[in-house]
Amino acid sequence: MIKLIILALLIPVLGNSQSSKKYELSGEIHYLSTYQGGVDDPNEYLPSPKANVELYIVELIDGKIPKKVERIVSDKAGIFSVKLLPGKYGFVLKEDLDSLITDQFLPKGWSKGGMMESSSSYWVISGNEPIVIVESDKKNIVITNYERSVCNLCP
Repeated sequence: MIKLIILALLIPVLGNSQSSKKYELSGEIHYLSTYQGGVDDPNEYLPSPKANVELYIVELIDGKIPKKVERIVSDKAGIFSVKLLPGKYGFVLKEDLDSLITDQFLPKGWSKGGMMESSSSYWVISGNEPIVIVESDKKNIVITNYERSVCNLCP
């Protein structure tokens, strides 16, 4: 009987010690801005690392609004690193925090303009899906912000 009581008291303690282990999530934040005037641009542009980008890590729980769990800022080489508990995660901007939607794992993009000229911004993450941390580190994640401006009347 005493063994059962001791076991009942130890199970929650042992269970919490395993689930409280944090794993490293690291990678780079990139940025690419392009401008196209009139004719299709024949150049192929490559994103470059972006320093001092502030993103918020949100935890995704099926059917619920994501919950903010951490804030990161990329260093001068665009690199970030953070320790997180096992879970499913995404990244958003500060302005997204007040209007998160279910399963949102990237910052909301934007688009403005019309037929004459337009601008847009969107985000992409390597793998194109939320980051899932189970029992290992997740490294070399690349998050890229693309901004594009187009002038359809320009030569």
